[in-house]
Parts: sequence; structure tokens; C-alpha cells
Amino acid sequence: MTALLEPLQTETQVLQSLRFARITLEMYDALIETGKITSESRVELLDGKLVELEPMNTPHMNRVKDMYDRLNLQFQRRADVYNQSPIELPSDGRPQPDLAIIHRGAAREDFARPEQIYLLIEIADTSIYTDREHKQLLYARDGIVEYWILNLNKNQLEVYRHPDGERYTSSFTLQAGQKAACLAFPDDQIDWS
Repeated sequence: MTALLEPLQTETQVLQSLRFARITLEMYDALIETGKITSESRVELLDGKLVELEPMNTPHMNRVKDMYDRLNLQFQRRADVYNQSPIELPSDGRPQPDLAIIHRGAAREDFARPEQIYLLIEIADTSIYTDREHKQLLYARDGIVEYWILNLNKNQLEVYRHPDGERYTSSFTLQAGQKAACLAFPDDQIDWS
């Protein structure tokens, strides 16, 4: 790994050379530690592949902020809410979901892992294909019990629950005005729209 990194001078060269290579979590951490990947790199690790994060437009950014504020207030004494913070998946993944509701205090020392996560939420507009097809499969396979996609294009909430293999066994879509509750807090309705 070190030999791979030494001749490369710029972050762009590193990212280009690793575009199709399989990257482990250890390799990813080494790239961060050596400064080859920085917070400005706008990449995440999905299933051992470096994937460029899509640029965030204003409606996406505002919805993430609004949802974070709402969820943080709603769950402040029962769970931690993170926005655009990495989680760690056993299949060489370090995605950065838009929102994560996790067990209180679980991610203080390390990244949250599937067994510590109540709910992941992706806000989707231009990223709808990746969030629905690729991330859904990874999240199900790695045991994320519940995953929501807030589809900005259709103003709908897609709810995926109960992972089994690479798919969720339960899914449904809510329309604007309908409230949702996550499995961990079934009596606590979330106004997502």
C-alpha cells in the first residue's frame, strides 16, 4: 500500500489511481492519515470502492439541516443524531449518510456500526439511483435494520425495514402529510415533510 501511495503527488492522482481498486477500511484509513484523502475529497467508501459524493444543491442542503434540527430535538434524550458523518460497515464501507439516528453515546470513540444504528436516512434528488439501488443493497446486506430515502423529486418517503441478505423484506412509500415512525421509537411520529 505504501509503495502505491509514494509516487503519487496529488490527491487527484491518488483518487484516479484508486478509482477501480478494491480498498479495505485499513487502506482507506491510511489514505486519510497520510493526507491523500481529505474532507475536501468528497468521497466515501462503499463496498471497497471509492465513490465520489454528488454535489449538494441548496434544496438538499436545506432539507438535511431541517431534518437534522427536527430529529435532534425530537430524540435528544434517547438517541444521538448525526448528519453527514461516516459510519462503518463490515463490507469495507465508510458511507456518509445524510442522517443517522444511533444509540446514545455509541459513536463517541469510533464510527457507528450497524448494531448501534436505529435508522439511516438519505435525502435524495440527483443521488436517487445510488441511494435506492446501491446503498439500499449495502445497508441491507450489512444489517442496517431500517433505512429511509427522502425523495425530494417526488416529495415522498421510502421506508425500508427488516434486512434479509441483500434486500429489505418490508418497504412502503409515504406521501407528503403522512408521518413516519422508526422501528426503535414506534410511538414517536416524525414529520418528515
